[in-house]
Amino acid sequence: MMELMIWLILLSMLGSSTASLNAHKAGVLVALKRSLLGLGNTSDWTVENSNRACTDWKGVICNSDDSEVVELHLAGNGFTGEISSVALGQLASLRVLDVSKNRLVGSLPAELGLLQSLQALDVSGNRLTGSLPRDLGNCSALRFFNAQQNQLQGPIPPQLGALQRLEMLVLDNNRLSGSLPPSLANCSKLQEIWLTSNGVEGEIPQEVGFMQELRVFFVERNRLEGLIPPAFANCSSLELLALGENSLGGRIPDELGRLENLVALSLYSLQRLEGPIPPEIGNNSKLEWFDINGNSLMHGSIPVSLLQLPRLATLQLFGFNNTSDRPVPEQLWNMTQLEFLGIGRTNSRGILSPIVGNLTRLRSLRLNGNRFEGSVPDELSKCPRMEMLILSNNRLLGGVPRSLGTLERLRVLMLGGNQLSGAIPEELGNCTNLEELVLERNFFHGAIPESIARMAKLRSLLLYGNQLSGVIPAPASPEIIDMRLHGNSLSGSIPPSVGNLSKLSILYLSNNKLDGSIPATLGQLRRLTQVDLSENQLTGGIPGSLASCDSLQLLDLSSNLLSGEIPASIGELTGFQTTDKNQALNISPMTPSGVFPENSTDAYRRTVSKDMDASLDGHTYQQYARELEVPGVLDLSANQLTGEIPASLGKLAGVRELNLSHNRLSGGIPWTLGEMTSMAMLDLSFNRINGTIPGGLARLHLLKDLRVVFNDLEGRIPETLEFSASSYEGNPGLCGEPLSRPCEGDGLVDVGDGVTWWKENVSNGAFVVGFLGADAIHYVWRPVIKNNGAVDYTFLPRTLVQRTLAACHGTISMPVPVYRPSLYSASSCWNRAMTSSASRAMVTKQAVKGIASAKSVAAVQCSRSVSEEVKMSRLSMTSSETECEQEAEVCLLNMSCLK
Repeated sequence: MMELMIWLILLSMLGSSTASLNAHKAGVLVALKRSLLGLGNTSDWTVENSNRACTDWKGVICNSDDSEVVELHLAGNGFTGEISSVALGQLASLRVLDVSKNRLVGSLPAELGLLQSLQALDVSGNRLTGSLPRDLGNCSALRFFNAQQNQLQGPIPPQLGALQRLEMLVLDNNRLSGSLPPSLANCSKLQEIWLTSNGVEGEIPQEVGFMQELRVFFVERNRLEGLIPPAFANCSSLELLALGENSLGGRIPDELGRLENLVALSLYSLQRLEGPIPPEIGNNSKLEWFDINGNSLMHGSIPVSLLQLPRLATLQLFGFNNTSDRPVPEQLWNMTQLEFLGIGRTNSRGILSPIVGNLTRLRSLRLNGNRFEGSVPDELSKCPRMEMLILSNNRLLGGVPRSLGTLERLRVLMLGGNQLSGAIPEELGNCTNLEELVLERNFFHGAIPESIARMAKLRSLLLYGNQLSGVIPAPASPEIIDMRLHGNSLSGSIPPSVGNLSKLSILYLSNNKLDGSIPATLGQLRRLTQVDLSENQLTGGIPGSLASCDSLQLLDLSSNLLSGEIPASIGELTGFQTTDKNQALNISPMTPSGVFPENSTDAYRRTVSKDMDASLDGHTYQQYARELEVPGVLDLSANQLTGEIPASLGKLAGVRELNLSHNRLSGGIPWTLGEMTSMAMLDLSFNRINGTIPGGLARLHLLKDLRVVFNDLEGRIPETLEFSASSYEGNPGLCGEPLSRPCEGDGLVDVGDGVTWWKENVSNGAFVVGFLGADAIHYVWRPVIKNNGAVDYTFLPRTLVQRTLAACHGTISMPVPVYRPSLYSASSCWNRAMTSSASRAMVTKQAVKGIASAKSVAAVQCSRSVSEEVKMSRLSMTSSETECEQEAEVCLLNMSCLK
């Protein structure tokens, strides 16, 4: 309504209906600008400029006589409003509307369907919501529609099938749902369909085979299911078929081998895809990209025909189960056109052939997780374009060729998990673009080269599990995120300059021979999430500055020589105060943008190239952040720490394992530890801790492992802590279950909530539920009627138990409810008894008469059926009634329940 009022006001400002057409056009544009909320290049869109030439209006193109607006180019103006439905209805001659890369909100107006001349509509890169208007099916001239990267919801309207001239449909990165409408097959000129990263579900319609002009079908990252339609073979123009990350199953249709124009076939991460790679794929002579990564159900041998494709530049078979007993075909090393080769975890074997140096165009070589033998070929230095070299987890021997230092473009080098030996070549420092250096779990020895520490772009340095010695060189790269040097023989101190690595997230230096103190400069690392300095010879105190590492979620300083007190500031580690975990990067796909891409296949090549760059940029974070699920561990054990356990540790609700054992800690166990609700393991063993075990530890419902052995603890073990006696050994002052030591005054058992039970120990101490037998342990209560009519309970000493038996005619089998007081109350039972008879004397007489026939099973059922409405209360032994009446009431209580 407000939009309509603005429109009417503007018309009135422009005069009567006889106003010039230029003025009318200006009014429409000004109304449109106001609805879009922003200026950008439209600052001169004013009514006062209505007499200016159309070419003076930025972003506006008119027809030859300036009588009609035919194109609006308003991309990237920072607009934050909505698209005016009223203004659009007045632009009947509009052929191009481009409002992409703004921050527009709201929905696409149905009035778009009035634009019969509209040929290109680009609303991509906004924040539009709602559904796609079915009225778009009325835009009979529409050729290009791009609405990617919005928040559009709902199904794809079947009405779009009426767009006979539609050539490109781009709807990537939205929230669309529903199935693919078969009516799209009626768009006889449709060449490209881009639907990546939505929620489209159901099967791919067989009608897709009718789309003779279709060149691109890109529907990755959806919920499509069923089989891959063999009907795709009828799409003779198809160049790009991308179906990855769906729920499609079955086999790759042999018929796809008939697609003579196919350039790229992407079928990665189709978890239900099975069977072999069809040899017919080798008939696609123009194929440049073949990707079946992550399909673990696929098996068979690698077809030789696939390796003979003359244009194949990308071959990704990661996870394909190569069941052939033969080594990989030699033809693989003759594919001189290859740029990306990935056959990791395919169970492939053989010698890593030196003729790999013939693949001079290689940018990425990934052979990890196989059974390749031999050495790392020196001939790899003949691949000057190499950016990613991953040969991890094979059976390679020998050293790292020094010639790899000539690979100036190399960004990722991973050779871990082999049997490589020798020194790490100094020449690797010449790879100035190196970002990931992963040489872990080999037999390298010697010092870490200084040249590696000087690499300015290094993000990950993983050298753990070798035999490296010497000092840790001061790393210079401000980009480093992950540094793991544990499991070596490194000595010296931790360089204080580590505190300058502002992006550092993971620091593992454990199991070395490091000495000196922990640098206080570590407190400068605000992104630090995991620190493991255990099993060294570090001395001094724990720096209080570590409390500034507010992202820290793992801190292991165990097995050192640290002394002093645990800083109370450790309780301020906000990363330990939450149970959230880091998530790996989610790299979104890139799709062609703009209204008129010059060539979609070229755009796809650029896309996969950018995806490759993204994968290089995020490689370590993606691969290793997933495998290092942050465990919430705080381990300060096996040091020489003194003082008390800080109560502030109770703030660390995200800690799952707290280990302070094997120190010299004293004082009590803080009750605040009961607030660490994620705790699964607590070890305070081998200290000098005294006092009692807090009952609040019972609130730790996830606690599975408690160890407090060899301390000076005393008192009763809380009954709610259900751990074995081995958890409490070496504390002679502790008593109660599960230890064999009874506590003093075991006749009174405090079970919390202000309740005390009188415990009768009789004869051999056997526990019999439901009876006052001579061989049982009993928790016995009796009701007391107060002056106000309320029912309370007190407990009978041994003498009164005997008197009760006598009062009940010596009935040894008299049932008496036992069990924990928090579970049972006899109020309702007693009240029923008191209201069912004229007098208490009569009720008592009836109870005593029938009590002898009570059965044990009935007695147990009675005790379990009592209401929980009133909890047991601890009272004095004083009562206004006679002892005989009270003792008879015990019988009455049980008899009433049995009724």
